[in-house]
Amino acid sequence: MKYPLLPKSLECSTKLRTLILHKCLLMFDCSAIGEILNLEVLNFANCGIRKLPSKIGNLKKLKLLDLIGCVNLRIDDGVLNNLVNLEELYMRADDEKAIRFIDSNHAELTELSKHLSALEVEFFENSDELLECSINELFEKTEVLSLQMDVPIASGLMKLEFLKVSQCPVLEFLAYSKNGGAGEIGFQKLKFLYLEKLAKLEGFCNNVNVIELPQLVYLILDGLPNFTNIYPEKTSTTSSVSSNVSPIQPFFNKNMLIPKLERLIILSMDKLKEIWPYQFSSSDVVNACMLTKIEVMECDNLVNMFPTNPMSLMGRLEVLDVRECGSIEVLLNIDMSCVGEIE
Repeated sequence: MKYPLLPKSLECSTKLRTLILHKCLLMFDCSAIGEILNLEVLNFANCGIRKLPSKIGNLKKLKLLDLIGCVNLRIDDGVLNNLVNLEELYMRADDEKAIRFIDSNHAELTELSKHLSALEVEFFENSDELLECSINELFEKTEVLSLQMDVPIASGLMKLEFLKVSQCPVLEFLAYSKNGGAGEIGFQKLKFLYLEKLAKLEGFCNNVNVIELPQLVYLILDGLPNFTNIYPEKTSTTSSVSSNVSPIQPFFNKNMLIPKLERLIILSMDKLKEIWPYQFSSSDVVNACMLTKIEVMECDNLVNMFPTNPMSLMGRLEVLDVRECGSIEVLLNIDMSCVGEIE
């Protein structure tokens, strides 16, 4: 579309509920769209629009606004404030050129987010600017969040159900605390966690004592090169590790509570040697006994799939899929003298 939309034709479109302008140039004023007062879905995905004019704020019935791929877009004052019924907002950019937020946009987005159920947004490279705009206040109701930076907002994500973090080469921790190991982090509603291609990831949090994931049922770990184990040993071994032996680095820490985990998928973890580094007893499996599906692929240094006598761990297991892990020596290591003691 090279030519402006005709205001008169749009004014006649009183019944129009959805308008999708995909990959259109739109190198002109789009204010006329603000006359389609019954519009509920407006999609500018990958369009050449450079400005979201103030008249878009007239769309009081709008529920979904898609600005994905609208690089260097500027949003006029008042637009976000006036979209009083908006439920879903997508603003992910392409080619690392994010939307050009101004101070008023930050304030309006904070207010708007109180009734959003889905938000996808990409900011500036400078994390200080994120903190100054109080991004942690955006998530009072938001249930779907796509993050591309390590930002200390975990305490505000009480209702988050789905979290995917992908291809962040400098990310070291999902949550960061400056309080010297004190306190707790609780993702009370998180059900699905997908971590992919995080080259520097060292753990879930740098120094928080307790991490609670009480509703987590689905965990995917893909391309995390720094971990040798998924579950930790019973006792810390860091002090006894010799200089020529790589330290054990588990993904979960000893105080990470995940009682409902059902599906564990592990892909392309180059240093992974063991998933469970010690023999289980019936009292140890509170964080693993609900597993129904385990899938492991392309872990070339994995030696043991399960610990010794894993029967209590496998009480609910329905699917076990292990592929392209050529270093595995033992799949099930069972001490037959103990079989009679274990149901």
